[in-house]
Amino acid sequence: MKVAVLTVDGVFDSGLSVVLDVLATANVLYEGADVGQSPFTVAPVAMGRSVRTGHGLVLATTPLEDIAESPDVLLMPAIGVRTPAQVLVISRLIS
Repeated sequence: MKVAVLTVDGVFDSGLSVVLDVLATANVLYEGADVGQSPFTVAPVAMGRSVRTGHGLVLATTPLEDIAESPDVLLMPAIGVRTPAQVLVISRLIS
């Protein structure tokens, strides 16, 4: 299953880490199980080639326009905004 994790500058580090860690752990557990399903293919995606998290860490991303196939699932972790005005700005960027 192709999973794209949509990220933006200022994303909450904890929300991003939880999503990536859970999917990575599921892939490791998959290797030891006989479940007959494909593991997750996870790609952090954004408007550009990287984002800076809320704590200043830089995450390499795949630009949305470079994705050849639509993902099966698009996840967006907590985006790190705190006011309604900030939510509107982010929603305009990704729409």
